[in-house]
Amino acid sequence: MPAQPHPHFEKPPLVEAVFELFAQPRAEPSNGGGSVDTVFHQLPTYAHHPQVVGQFQVQIPVIAGPPPSARLVNPAKRQWTEDRTRGALVGPGMLALNMLPPYTTFDDEAPRLRELLVAYLDVFRPIAPFSLGHRYINRVVLDVPNDDPPSALFTLYPRLPESGVAHRPVTVQVEAARFHNGVVVANLALAAVDTSHAAYVLDIYARTTDPAPDVVDEILAWHREAHEQVVNAFLFAITPRARERFEEKYP
Repeated sequence: MPAQPHPHFEKPPLVEAVFELFAQPRAEPSNGGGSVDTVFHQLPTYAHHPQVVGQFQVQIPVIAGPPPSARLVNPAKRQWTEDRTRGALVGPGMLALNMLPPYTTFDDEAPRLRELLVAYLDVFRPIAPFSLGHRYINRVVLDVPNDDPPSALFTLYPRLPESGVAHRPVTVQVEAARFHNGVVVANLALAAVDTSHAAYVLDIYARTTDPAPDVVDEILAWHREAHEQVVNAFLFAITPRARERFEEKYP
């Protein structure tokens, strides 16, 4: 029996999607001169708004098991499409595709991810990928004090005793699913609050649990399965009232 298609949301809360690959780099690029700039030379779409990203720490949800052994990523460079809605972050030990709205479906974006993977693996030829990540970051801003309470929108929101404070600092992390070589973690947190607004972030992140594949088609297959699991986790994490708020539609 075919699976029911996922709903479409006319007003989705998605603010960013990120598809990641972390790898063990070689001491020197194997093609005798390859570099981050060589990768971008193969990706002319990403030729705008360059940003140098210094050494930074990879943040992995702790509930998902032990993080990759290499926590610090060497300096990388991010460049964007001209309209600054799609960005490629490239470094010797990592690759990420950052997507800002408008976002349609993973199938629409998969060719972009393939293009980045082919260029990155061709230039750097890392010893081995060790982790893949598939992340959707959602942000919901509520009016204070007349909007829906967070408990009416998120199934993850904890049952708390009455205190007279509508938006208390809260962070909830739940392992939402496991699949072949993957785990999905859903994180809900109050990100900001003032006298007029409260912002909640629902961050859903899938990553590999075993060594990642090193073939482009297999990497894309993992991301496709991760996408299905992340969408299911999102639908699990929101209530019928949230579905109304985001204007859920089925094909």
